[in-house]
Amino acid sequence: MTPDLLTKSWTIRQGATSEARVELWIDGPVDRDTRIEGPSNAFAQTLTAQYRVEKIDGGPAPFRAVLPEPNFWTPRTPSCYRITGAAQPFGLRDLHVRGSHLWLENHRFVLRAAAASQAELVDFTPWRTSGLAAIVAIPTQELCERALLAGVHLIADLSDAHHNDIASEVARLAAWASIAMAILPGRIQLPDMKLSAPHLPLACLGEEAAPDWADVVINCLEESIALVTPNGDQPEILWRCQSASAVTPGELRVECDRLQAEVVGASNFSGLWVGSVR
Repeated sequence: MTPDLLTKSWTIRQGATSEARVELWIDGPVDRDTRIEGPSNAFAQTLTAQYRVEKIDGGPAPFRAVLPEPNFWTPRTPSCYRITGAAQPFGLRDLHVRGSHLWLENHRFVLRAAAASQAELVDFTPWRTSGLAAIVAIPTQELCERALLAGVHLIADLSDAHHNDIASEVARLAAWASIAMAILPGRIQLPDMKLSAPHLPLACLGEEAAPDWADVVINCLEESIALVTPNGDQPEILWRCQSASAVTPGELRVECDRLQAEVVGASNFSGLWVGSVR
């Protein structure tokens, strides 16, 4: 999902989540006719329903909706919901950390990704076809929504963002199920970040000691250097930051597969990434 979805004056936060039900906590202009509607999916026909929004005292927000048997957003099935009166859709986040791996659709998941500028992401079709996520520096709201509808994961690179902007940027990006992960500067302090973005995996680069908030560690390597195996304590990403010859998503996917073939123990990594954010 989306832990914090900002649609006009609504804030929707994904709370307790299981295969059987999802809680949504809502802060905004709710009345007796307000409903959560969905799911919809651009790639398949779905049966939609409406879910009541009720006032709840003592929760993290004034109102709550419970969605039984939820349809989670994934690249394979990018199911979306809406709140009555809001144009902006949202998804229910499924990608999460379990032990030393990433999990999606109740299976261990290896996140393959390549760097791209936002200007290069006019057409998401080849990215979806190749099964690649796009690593983007500080993706815009418009890009996040297009990726949500297209069924493509984005990885938000905030490693060069100003430290005083990090918390608000993470909260903004956590609203989009299309954001698979956020890369943050390793030395910042984020004591309360998991309260506002509990379902968004946060990553740091591996050259520094992993802070308490980091769910994932990214190890970057040059073209001639390879790591032998991850340490196994938490999910690790292997990112080869030089891949100038590959341009199209199809070529970049080949680079990811080549990296996997070159690295002993690559099957134990939670992600294989190529390219440098431009």
